[in-house]
Order: sequence, then structure tokens, then C-alpha cells
Amino acid sequence: MQVASDVSYTYKELVAAPVTAYMLDGILDKSLDQLRPFTQPILLYFVYQPFAPNWTLEEAKLNEDTYYVRLQAKRFRTGGDGEAMMVMKRRAKQLQHERGYAGFKVIDFSEGIESSTPISQRYSEGIFKLVKSDVAPR
Repeated sequence: MQVASDVSYTYKELVAAPVTAYMLDGILDKSLDQLRPFTQPILLYFVYQPFAPNWTLEEAKLNEDTYYVRLQAKRFRTGGDGEAMMVMKRRAKQLQHERGYAGFKVIDFSEGIESSTPISQRYSEGIFKLVKSDVAPR
């Protein structure tokens, strides 16, 4: 949803903001056992989503054997910050085997944090190339 010429939000972000505000209401005034996540644990389940994967993966084929991958971490998670390269390599290996290539080469990889409202989000981007065997079969 485009809010202004330089500000836009996904529908997921528009829903997450009021839910997060509702969950954290009174965090400075109340003790932990009085906060909504601890008095109504089902709300915590929907915000945290414990069984959702830590990373979402978007993939684009740049040419016959080169792929761009963008990974985005869950906003609320426990750990998984060092997994991005492993997830990208796992996807490269899957494509390598599916398409019959001998291996893959990571061309570019970067990680960062996107500052967004209400909570920042970790992301990673990478480009890899599937490679054929250099050795001719005998």
C-alpha cells in the first residue's frame, strides 16, 4: 500500500503494527506477568509464529545458469542470524542437482538490516552461478 511517494507498506506490515502495539501496551508500567502476551498466550503465538520458517526466499533466474536470491528474516525470531548463507547455498545445491550441474559458485553475497516501522528486518541477497564440470568424461 503506497502511503506517500517515498513510503509504502505491505499488508502484512499494516496488520503487524497495531497487533504489536496492542501486545506491548503498558510494557513500561506493568510487571511481566500483567502484560498481554503472558495473560493471553494465544496472542503471542500469532505474533511470534513459532512454526514459520526463519527466512523467506525470493528467487529470480538472471540467465540460463545464474540466479539472484533474496532472503528476508522473520521480524520476531530467536536466533537464525547467521543462517542466510547456508540457506542460499542449500537452494543453490538443490538447483544444481535438479538441473544436472557439477557445482555452483557464489558470485555475490550481502547482508543488512532494513529499517522499517514498527520493527526492523534482517535481509540477505546473493547471486550464484551453476557450473558444469571442467573435466571431460573418459
